[in-house]
Amino acid sequence: MIDVGTGEVRPAQIFVAVMGASNYTYAEATLTQSLPDWIGARVRLHRRRAGAARLVIRFRRFRTGTESSRRVF
Repeated sequence: MIDVGTGEVRPAQIFVAVMGASNYTYAEATLTQSLPDWIGARVRLHRRRAGAARLVIRFRRFRTGTESSRRVF
């Protein structure tokens, strides 16, 4: 990601959501994998889709790339 004010280049974290029934894929770059960034990406996803999913399953791969966790909200 590039800060338009300073021109600083920063690494990005990519948030990807796929809605299987509609085959809709949404991707967004965020600065971190923190909960506020994740929630913000979800909010923007649903605003773009003009709706909300009945069930959200969170799948997060940790930095090691070998462990994962799933939570149903």
